[in-house]
Amino acid sequence: MITMILFFTSFFLSIAIGVPIFLCLGVGALILVWLATGQIPFEIIGQKMLIGVDSFPLMAIPFFILAGELMNTNSISGKLIEFVKAIIGRVRGGLAMVGVGTSIFFSGISGSASADTAAVGSALIPAMKKDGYPTAFSAGMIAAAGSIGPIIPPSIPLIIYGVIAEVSIEKLFVGGYVPGVMMGIFFFLYIYYVAKKNNFPVGAKISIQQFFRIVGQALPTLLLPVIIMGGIVTGVFTATEAAGVAAGYAFLLSVVIYREVRWKDVLPLFGRAALTSSVILVIISASSLLSWIMTREQIPQTISNYILSLSTNPVIVLVLINIVLLVAGMFLDAVSVLMILTPIFLPAILALGIDPVLFGVMIAVNLSIGVLTPPVGLNLFVASSIANIDVLSVSKATIPFILCIIAVLVIMICFPISITYLPSLLD
Repeated sequence: MITMILFFTSFFLSIAIGVPIFLCLGVGALILVWLATGQIPFEIIGQKMLIGVDSFPLMAIPFFILAGELMNTNSISGKLIEFVKAIIGRVRGGLAMVGVGTSIFFSGISGSASADTAAVGSALIPAMKKDGYPTAFSAGMIAAAGSIGPIIPPSIPLIIYGVIAEVSIEKLFVGGYVPGVMMGIFFFLYIYYVAKKNNFPVGAKISIQQFFRIVGQALPTLLLPVIIMGGIVTGVFTATEAAGVAAGYAFLLSVVIYREVRWKDVLPLFGRAALTSSVILVIISASSLLSWIMTREQIPQTISNYILSLSTNPVIVLVLINIVLLVAGMFLDAVSVLMILTPIFLPAILALGIDPVLFGVMIAVNLSIGVLTPPVGLNLFVASSIANIDVLSVSKATIPFILCIIAVLVIMICFPISITYLPSLLD
């Protein structure tokens, strides 16, 4: 226990002085190695870091990130917005609901909270302000809607958890749809309540001809999530192969068909995707070293025994774990939290007979709150910069949406079959 205290002390001190996350993890791991062995075996360190990223399922990460970069264009997000507006735009507060609906569809393309917020927010926040929606509400709603991004597949957190916990990524993807849709429904209900209370405007009526024209324009984009999950569920390809197919389809759509991405911009776009992928993979590499030394010193087993000594009630244990995850998500990105805490909590989860698929999806939903809470909440900064208001105002506006996400977590804990039923059909 003393070694863990020293690790976390060094880890948070490193963060406090601005050291990059992957270095914080690496320094913490070196401290644990030195305390355990009295030396630092550099040859083993390099080997363990390399093994951490030498994984076929992890190849899905750069491909999905590339697909998201290719599809994150004004034309494609605009077509999705028009499609959702054609469906629900006539409801009071419909333009706000369009933001949530578009984010749900965009989640099936990019899997990134910040990308969803930027793509949807840049188009909708100015439009909502023009229609008389309060600026803080507009920005808070868009930030919250973007938090659905890492839940609905393709989801990078679910891929990382699947690799760590050795759980089927395909099952995790299928399980992610239920809480993602539940979040969207709760957001819709809250928006409708606020819209009725504040008499928000109703969208313009469109003709049948306009509706089918909009659907036809959006159909090629809507096919991407269908291709991804359709191929996975039917067994045509694995999640990793689906990522490659998604990247290829996104390239064809953005560069060849829509021509939103010019050929001269392809190389810089690939560079951005490579940089983002590298940041994630280097964190995974450093975390793998940490996981190895923690396992070697039986730290997860020690913490697991401590948790089980507090309670053997699965509901209470899941509540305690969610509290820890909520706090960790306020200060760390989702990848770091997954890499540090999954190996610690997983032994207790398995000992209690809790489905690891449920646990993985629950972690992803919990960590989606982290993008909405300061000081690290990335969606807050993205939405505030688009709306040109302070982050504090956006933070206050997201509180009701955070409560909606917590309600989803409560449902998952109390009714686990709501998440595990669909993945069980893949057996």
